[in-house]
Amino acid sequence: MNVLLKKTMPLPRAELILIQIHKRLKRTKTPKVLNTQRALEYFDIAYPPIYGSRWPSIRLALLSKPKYISVVNNFTDYKGTIQKLELDDDELAARAAKKEMERYPEEYRQRVQAHGSSLDVLDVDFSNRIIKSSLVGAEAGLLMDYVPPTKLKGLENWVEETDVFLNTSQEDSDIGMKKEIQEEPLELPEMLRIYYFLKGDISDFPHPRSDNVMGVLDQYILDGASLLPVLALDIKQDDKVLDLCAAPGGKSLIAMQTWLPKLIVCNDVRLGRLKRLHEVMWQYVPKSLTNIRDRVVVTMENGCEYPEKDAYDKVLVDVPCLTDRHSLEESDNNIFAVARVKDRLKLPEIQGQLLVSALQAVRPGGCVVYSTCTLSPLQNDGAVHLALSKIWQETTIEYSIVDLTYAIQPLKFLYRFGNNLGLRYGQIVLPSLANNFGPMYICKIKRLR
Repeated sequence: MNVLLKKTMPLPRAELILIQIHKRLKRTKTPKVLNTQRALEYFDIAYPPIYGSRWPSIRLALLSKPKYISVVNNFTDYKGTIQKLELDDDELAARAAKKEMERYPEEYRQRVQAHGSSLDVLDVDFSNRIIKSSLVGAEAGLLMDYVPPTKLKGLENWVEETDVFLNTSQEDSDIGMKKEIQEEPLELPEMLRIYYFLKGDISDFPHPRSDNVMGVLDQYILDGASLLPVLALDIKQDDKVLDLCAAPGGKSLIAMQTWLPKLIVCNDVRLGRLKRLHEVMWQYVPKSLTNIRDRVVVTMENGCEYPEKDAYDKVLVDVPCLTDRHSLEESDNNIFAVARVKDRLKLPEIQGQLLVSALQAVRPGGCVVYSTCTLSPLQNDGAVHLALSKIWQETTIEYSIVDLTYAIQPLKFLYRFGNNLGLRYGQIVLPSLANNFGPMYICKIKRLR
């Protein structure tokens, strides 16, 4: 009886006040910072010194609906798929990029022929691609001084990323670098059928549908900038191709759709990612086409120490990176999570190791394309520099940076390329509201010996 009375007795006034204070504090507690907010705060600090007046428009594009392309699956009734894309009930405004890309290179060649081989008529500025050691300083906005996160209030947990880079001001001769200009424009292989929406049109493609006859999906939809690294590989008939960090498999699938490679080795290091890779590949290649399936080999190797050397004609190394757009859209598995600080800081070193491994895997005379989906100079030109320094110091490999500035000119109708950014090794696609692809950085390297 006494116990029951104690339970029903009113609480003392002091305790009631404490409970009310506690509830108020609970309501006014500082909301948890989302990983996407951390990413945006980081980008707002890191990128304005690099991209200047372009950053507000890039930022708006990154926070807006992305734009996609459709890769028609050649292993189905592709004519039927094309008909649906061009003439379906919704009257999609999609058109074949193939036709556009065929037309642009022809106009491009005519312009070159009309003006000799001068690059000036195409407004190509090669002088801005070289970083001289004399330019390194507080106002240069280069690799070593573009982010001071540890000095910023509220970012005490962010370690100085630039500590991983030394001697980024080395001259070309210091790292054995040669250069060559690719004068032929990047072109779409004849069998690759790509559709995109016109500039300014943000319509959606219909969801991929299963082909009733072959039992596979009719199209693969992905960020339009993901096409660029595959085009830069310039795959030829019977090439042996290695996709060193292949999952989820979009770029390998594009390479397959060309019908050109004799062999495509799709590699990744994690079992979960390999499972996704398997799903993508076999959702698009029918079981009955054993001759195509036999061309695809899936491996699970550490890409930083890939066992095969001098074995491939072309190697694509699409490295793990900050994945800017994903980091702003998804809090799950976000590289800016507090628990993943070490993972983020290790990225440049891992990227450099992957590129070194790719250069060892490609045969002399073959090419490597390094790519990321970040705007970070450290993970783009910076990681490339780290790898080239290591190659020069620790191996006998000789290489040449392939300047694609001229070769990508015909693709300006599709991509917004970043100019006058001081890029030393590669090219970058900047997101824009008109054609909201990317970001995508690519660097092409030819192995000479």
